[in-house]
Amino acid sequence: MSNLASFCARYSQQTMQLPGGAEFSYRYYRNPVARATVVLLPVGIGLPDLFYLHFERFAEHYSVITFDYQEQFTTNAELAQAVASLLDGLDKHVWLVGQSLGGVIAQIVAKFHPERIEGLVVQYVFAGSGYGSRGSRRIDEHG
Repeated sequence: MSNLASFCARYSQQTMQLPGGAEFSYRYYRNPVARATVVLLPVGIGLPDLFYLHFERFAEHYSVITFDYQEQFTTNAELAQAVASLLDGLDKHVWLVGQSLGGVIAQIVAKFHPERIEGLVVQYVFAGSGYGSRGSRRIDEHG
């Protein structure tokens, strides 16, 4: 196990220009013997480096992608579209793993871009101002 500084040095930030010109920064480790690719979507503060130990553990068996929730994407729908564009650019089919807001983003990406998704794992997800189908409608209607 490493500390955060050595993690950041080993898995440096990369940048991709998305359609429309926005730049998207991310960390990506391509494991040459990976069984799958996992995208880690963190909680609402959107700082994936807080989960660096998770990233390193997943990297033992999988390719791993993660990123900050970048300010140029001002809605969940914009961020979800940016994630889908990143996956298109990397030509990846992935498992989305999201916590809290990351789980909401994961669900939006999975709903509107199912061709890129192998599976979905979410935890501590709240979809809106209601329970059950009402919250689900909010994702369907608004992204």
